[in-house]
Amino acid sequence: MSKFRCVHEWIRVGRTCNRRDSADDSPRADFESAAEAEHEAEPWRAAPQARRDDSGTSAPSGRRQRYRASAQASATSAIWRASRPALRIAAAAALLWAAACSTTTFTSTWKAPEAESLNPAGHKVAAVFITTDESSRRAAEDTLVRKLEERGAEGIATYTLIPSNELQNMDEVHARLAQAGVEGIVTMRVIDESEHVHVVYDTPPTFAPYYWHFSGYWRYGWSAPYVPEVHTDKVLRIETLVYSLKRDALLWAGTSRTVDPENIDKLVSEVADTAARLMQKQGLLAG
Repeated sequence: MSKFRCVHEWIRVGRTCNRRDSADDSPRADFESAAEAEHEAEPWRAAPQARRDDSGTSAPSGRRQRYRASAQASATSAIWRASRPALRIAAAAALLWAAACSTTTFTSTWKAPEAESLNPAGHKVAAVFITTDESSRRAAEDTLVRKLEERGAEGIATYTLIPSNELQNMDEVHARLAQAGVEGIVTMRVIDESEHVHVVYDTPPTFAPYYWHFSGYWRYGWSAPYVPEVHTDKVLRIETLVYSLKRDALLWAGTSRTVDPENIDKLVSEVADTAARLMQKQGLLAG
């Protein structure tokens, strides 16, 4: 193996060449000579500072430190250049995974001070989803009914009681709910829809020797030009309210934020589950 090839292979894989008995013709001696030549051409790669051993005494700086520093800088630069595409792919995959899994958080909640703990088991609770889209209303209310029944309540979708042409007739609404024996009401309504655009940026490594000199950075920068990754998130804000029909009073209110909802069913499920956990934590809903 030639001297140049030996040095290049050591830097590439991070291993020392096998030692030989001869001091003059050994690959180690060849490597030290080549490392010194490289240090002369690019002195910023080496760090010829005195270091201390475990006993606290200073160890002299020499050729060994220079070729080790040179190899470390070269290997770090090569590894980072090779990893940039993989990092971009990993970041994009993480964002796609996050987009596929919508997340719901409540930004604000309120509980009536006089409200006592409620146990919905055995009680009739109406599910309301306010929208002008009748198909979305029906799908959302069906999902909310299932969530109420998971808590032991007898859920009733209001579209089965109140048709769209009577929604504005408050007297008829009260009469139909009372006739069905409804005691409580849970409503949901979309109050805001927006899009958030964000860009994935590469993160520079903690050890970046190519930044120290223009010649090093020029080679590095043009070897891997920046290609932005742009993603758009859809954000919905939902208003959730809980009423006592007997008292005609608001018991609980909350505003939630859901990122990239997959469909109406999962949107309502996430909001309902998160709201129920918060109401339990606040003492309104029995566990």
